[in-house]
Amino acid sequence: MKKTTVLILSLVLVISMAGCGKAAETIDTTTAEQTVTTTAETTKETTKETTKETTKETTAETTVKETANTGALSDNLYDFIVELNGVVYTLPCLYSEIAANGWEADFGTETIDPGYYDIVNGKNEDITLCFDIANLGVDTIPYADGYIGGFTYGILENDKGCTLELAKGITYGSTKEEVIAAYGEPTRTNDGSSYTTLAYERDTYSTYKFMINNDNGLVENIAIKNFVISETAAPTATASGEVPAVVTSYVAPTEIGTELLSFNVNYGGTLYNLPAPMAEFIKNGWTVKDRAGETVDAKGYMVGVTLSKDNQTLTTTVENYADKATTVENCFVTIVMFDENRTKTTIELPGGITENSTYEDIIAAYGKPDKVDETSTTYHYYTYGSIWEEVEIIFNTETNKIGAITVQHDPKDLAY
Repeated sequence: MKKTTVLILSLVLVISMAGCGKAAETIDTTTAEQTVTTTAETTKETTKETTKETTKETTAETTVKETANTGALSDNLYDFIVELNGVVYTLPCLYSEIAANGWEADFGTETIDPGYYDIVNGKNEDITLCFDIANLGVDTIPYADGYIGGFTYGILENDKGCTLELAKGITYGSTKEEVIAAYGEPTRTNDGSSYTTLAYERDTYSTYKFMINNDNGLVENIAIKNFVISETAAPTATASGEVPAVVTSYVAPTEIGTELLSFNVNYGGTLYNLPAPMAEFIKNGWTVKDRAGETVDAKGYMVGVTLSKDNQTLTTTVENYADKATTVENCFVTIVMFDENRTKTTIELPGGITENSTYEDIIAAYGKPDKVDETSTTYHYYTYGSIWEEVEIIFNTETNKIGAITVQHDPKDLAY
C-alpha cells in the first residue's frame, strides 16, 4: 500500500473459514506506534477522499514491545505472547519464525509496500490458519520478509488438532466468565443472536477478539492482531543514497500543449509535467525550505514540504515512487499552485491560461468544469478532473479575477 496513513478497513470474522481472501490494507500511523506510511489503490480511492493535506500526516516513530520469543507465556495479555501448536511466539514476529516451525505460505514473487498488511493462508500439514502479514519497514519487500502480526483461530483449526493458548491459560473452549476473570471487562462487547464478541484493545492495531457461542458460553473463535513493534526490533529506517531510476527517467516537456489534464504546466517560467522530480525544481532554482533530507518510505508520501524561490514559497506534497525509502530530494512534486495571497509564482496551463485569464477564457479553452462550487459569496471554485488528478481554478468574486490555481497530479504509479 502505497500510502497509508489512513484507515484500516474492518475484517469480518467468520467462524468457519475455508480460506483467507487477500485484501491488502494500510496501517494508520496516527494511531499505530510504529513508523509506517502508505496506501493500496483501493485505499487511495476511498480513504484519501478525506483530503490528502490532512491525511498525509508525517510518519510517526514510537516505542512498544520487543518481538523476541521469550519461550514462556506471559500473564499480561498485551505482551502478545501466544503458544500456537506448542510453540511460543511474540507478535509481531518475522514470517521466517513461523516458517521454521512448519508453517508455509505460497507468496510467489509478490511484494508488499511499507505500512501495508495482508491476509494470507498459512499451512502446517493439514492445518490452515489465516495470518495477518505486514511490512513494518520503509522499503518494499517480498512477502516472505514480512512480519506476522496476528491470525484467526476457530473451529476448523481446533478440529484439525491445532492448539492455541494465551495469557493466563485462556484458549479455545474457555468460558466467557473465564475470559473476563483473566483479562477484566472487555473494551467492547458485541451481543449477537448466536455469538457474543468480547474485544480487548490496547489500540487500533493491538487487539484480541473472542467470539463466544451463546448456546454453550464457550469461546469458538479467537482473532489476534498486533502490528506494534519496538524501535529496537523494527527494521532500520535508512534512506537509500541512490537516485531512483524513476527520477532519472523523467523527461521534461518541450511544449505546454492544449490538453489541460496532460498536467503540463509552466511554473515560474519552467515547463514541468506533474508529478515532476524534486531534482528538477532544485535545478531550476528552488530550494527545500522545510523537511530537507527527511526520509520518505517506499511508495510513500510527505505533506508540508516547502520550497522557496525568488521570495515566493510553495507548500506541496511529495511522493516516493521508488521501491526503497529515499530522501525528499529524490521524490516527486505532485502539487503546484498560484495564490494571490501566498504564492505569486507565475503559472501557465495548457491552452495559454494564466493567472490573468478570465472566466470566459477558461470556458473557451476547456469547456464546462467537472465540478462547480459557487456557494461562497467571496470565491467561486471550478474544477477539472477528479480527486488527486485535477486542476482547480478559484475566482475572487470581489475582483472578478483568478485568486488561485492549483494543479495536482498524484497517480498511483508512473507511466515510465
